[in-house]
Amino acid sequence: MSFHPIARRAATVAVAAASVTVALAGAGPAQASTTSASTPPAHSVPKFEVERGMYAGGFDPAVARAHGYKIVTYANGDQQAVPVNPRSGQKKGPLVVKAAATRGTLAPANSGYDEVTGDCGESWIYGTQAGTDHVDLESGFTVTDPAIAYNWVISLSDANGTSHQGGSGTLAERTSWEGQWNGLYQDDYTTDQVSTSSVALLEDGTTCYSGGPFIVLGGLG
Repeated sequence: MSFHPIARRAATVAVAAASVTVALAGAGPAQASTTSASTPPAHSVPKFEVERGMYAGGFDPAVARAHGYKIVTYANGDQQAVPVNPRSGQKKGPLVVKAAATRGTLAPANSGYDEVTGDCGESWIYGTQAGTDHVDLESGFTVTDPAIAYNWVISLSDANGTSHQGGSGTLAERTSWEGQWNGLYQDDYTTDQVSTSSVALLEDGTTCYSGGPFIVLGGLG
């Protein structure tokens, strides 16, 4: 079953707040209250929490080289860390979009990544805006044991409805697979999820299903 990240964060905050309350209540020796019945209670301090995302804003080329990556610069000035060996199984880094010349800085791309890990492997999905109402999509999996076949389905929903991408085939006892779908038309926004029916067939007969990672990209138009 897949849960929206916002719901997960809200649950985490609620549990954390409860833990802090219990900890404070149990800290130190018990003391009698000195507030009389006629004394108005002290004003409580309002509590709030703010969360913001993290984004790629640059590169350390030496670190990239040491870990098998190189930094590429595209014709429009965008940059990305990509594996030196495309067969290594390493994933590309997030696209770093060049900002307006007047700012002279790098801005975060309109992109998203999610992965779900289970008892037989992990599945993931990565998408980035490739132009007005267009996205590039990558998805795949890594399993704990050699696999002989797979069937992968991704649902893409936008303002016009739902479409599907994916793939299937043999794996010759490999433990990972990934697919790429470029220039997909998605009207205004896109919600892309790996179907929980997506499966890798392991050599011992185990059917290893995806946990259903998903991403949401807005402002495509």
